[in-house]
Amino acid sequence: MAKQSSDLKSLEDRLSKAPAPEVAAWAQKYNPEVAQGQQQDPASIKANVIAQLKANQAGLQTQAARARRQPEDLLKKTVKWLINALIAGLSLLFIGKTVRSFPHPKVR
Repeated sequence: MAKQSSDLKSLEDRLSKAPAPEVAAWAQKYNPEVAQGQQQDPASIKANVIAQLKANQAGLQTQAARARRQPEDLLKKTVKWLINALIAGLSLLFIGKTVRSFPHPKVR
């Protein structure tokens, strides 16, 4: 994830330094949906490409944060399940012991 984030950042830096017509030509070559059906000036195409890169980078950061939290969440859930299983087992043992202490009527 760090490599992808750094790659996106370096691409964003290169695109922001590049002239707008060059970025527009690159965008139309590799991502034709950017200017499909409408004629935009190169500056707006460059702004759209950079905005899309920033959105992708924000999504990647969110995904990385979620991946960092995942082991903690799994540990918490595991501990909760284990505690609940212990409580259930002890409850069943207590109920079984209590039921045995009551006098039972004789069955013929």
